[in-house]
Amino acid sequence: MFRFRSLFGCLMSLYILIVIGTLGMLGLLLSRLLQDYFFAAKQQELVSRGAIIAELARPLFQRGANQREAQQRLEVAGRLLTGGALIIDRQGQMVDSIGRRPAQELRGQVPCPVTQQLPELMEAMDGKIVTRTGYSPIFRESAFFAAVPVTDRGAVVGAVIMHSPVLGMRDTVSHMRLLVFGLALASIAFSAALGYLLARSVADPLNRMSRVAGQMAAGDFESRVPERGSDEVGRLALALNQLSASLQHTVQSLSEEQSKLGHIVTTMGEGVIAVDRGGQVLMANPQALKMLASDQSELVGRPLEDGALAAAFTKAMSDALEQTVEFRSRDGATTLQAHVSPTAVEGSTVGAVGVVQDVTEMQRVERMRRQFVADASHQLRSPLTAMQGYAEALLDEVAPDEETRHRYLATIVRDSKRLNRLIEQLLDLSHIESGRAKIALGPLAVAALLRHAVDSVPPADNQPEIIVDASGDLPLALADEAYTEQALLNLLENAVRHTPPQGQVKVWARAERDRLVVGVTDTGTGIAPEHLPHIWDRFYRADEATKDGTGLGLAIAKSLVERQGGQVSAESRPGAGSTFIFTLPLAER
Repeated sequence: MFRFRSLFGCLMSLYILIVIGTLGMLGLLLSRLLQDYFFAAKQQELVSRGAIIAELARPLFQRGANQREAQQRLEVAGRLLTGGALIIDRQGQMVDSIGRRPAQELRGQVPCPVTQQLPELMEAMDGKIVTRTGYSPIFRESAFFAAVPVTDRGAVVGAVIMHSPVLGMRDTVSHMRLLVFGLALASIAFSAALGYLLARSVADPLNRMSRVAGQMAAGDFESRVPERGSDEVGRLALALNQLSASLQHTVQSLSEEQSKLGHIVTTMGEGVIAVDRGGQVLMANPQALKMLASDQSELVGRPLEDGALAAAFTKAMSDALEQTVEFRSRDGATTLQAHVSPTAVEGSTVGAVGVVQDVTEMQRVERMRRQFVADASHQLRSPLTAMQGYAEALLDEVAPDEETRHRYLATIVRDSKRLNRLIEQLLDLSHIESGRAKIALGPLAVAALLRHAVDSVPPADNQPEIIVDASGDLPLALADEAYTEQALLNLLENAVRHTPPQGQVKVWARAERDRLVVGVTDTGTGIAPEHLPHIWDRFYRADEATKDGTGLGLAIAKSLVERQGGQVSAESRPGAGSTFIFTLPLAER
């Protein structure tokens, strides 16, 4: 089947075919009608003239009539004919002939009666008028014939056979057909012009709509179709423009949402991995690549290599249930946890999304919390047990003498103070980190504060030497005196606790550009490098074998300093001592 490449060509071709077909059928019908009309008119003309000739020929069949005069009248009438006329008697013999061929010429060509060559005309002898069109062997040409009876006193005495050549009439019909054909061609040309305009009026807007639709398919929703008129094409253009505007708004909203989602996924602290139903990785954010120690080319577009993680994705998609799995990183340094959820479209699983978290720190904090609970319970239980035992001994009067009772009471007092100190440290840390503690910043002379803090350290046996290294011309710091002294005391007590009696603890301060640096340096046991990043954490103790302390002193000092806008740091080597430093902003001069 022939297919048009354009709507314009289709409309134009169909329109021209319809016009040509319609005008062709009308032309043929009109030509036929004209031919029939002219032929009928000609035959009617022959019949009318035949009746006149029959009147004029009647004397030829009457005895005693003036036949000479009748022949003269017939001859005059014959000059007016375009064809001719034969006058025959009842036997079919020609009596006379008028018109184009005289009787003398025809008598030599008609060897037999006329009725034998034109038998259908014999009906005229019955008083009927007969017409016929066809070839005449008498006149040797196609002609119109009309047989009109000649009557005399009510009786048919002969007939007049009128004839006229068809050729002339056919020329007239041919000219009429040419005229109809010319008019048809003109009508086709005019109709083609109108069809061109009509097809263009329909095809051009549709072509513009097609281009706009193509641009929409390519993602360009800015183009619009001119809205002309309120007909079907105009309404279609309006609907297309409304669709384009709606799609533009929808795509813009989806793009914004996708951008937001992409930004969220990219900036998430957790790793995000998406796979298709075949297990191929579709997307992995930077955090996931970092956790899995891979890059984009190694991971995206390929199956997961990690056995535990890949098995979790496979099981989540096959069972359509969420899965959680823990596994070690490629270098074994961190513990990762993945939560995998299947993704479904219309009830069919099409992939899965996994969120990967680094739970190493969480597990470490959990271990620290448990250790703290255990340590705090031990620290609380030890003095409480001792206090309970000595109190029961005193109640039971087990002590033999006053000196023993006094020793029991002193132990109860010492352990109660130790218990009270632990509780106060817990409350202080909670108070500071919750932000409920009020801070009063003001100019602070740090050199004097250092000496006062050293003097506040309670003397004890086997205590290392404590010295102060701070000049009196240090600039003033912007700090809270109570908070700063508490932080410094915590650092001092920590240094004294981990320094042998023959060692030394030095408290110093110096100015550096826009800040004041305060430090506590000891010659104690030092701290291993792997512990240094965590010594400021709550409940953390570098030396698990040490039973003194609660692991809260350094955490409290860090919180106090940071609340004042300062920072803390530490330097240490095992066996070479440690230095704990904090900074304070300078007061404006």
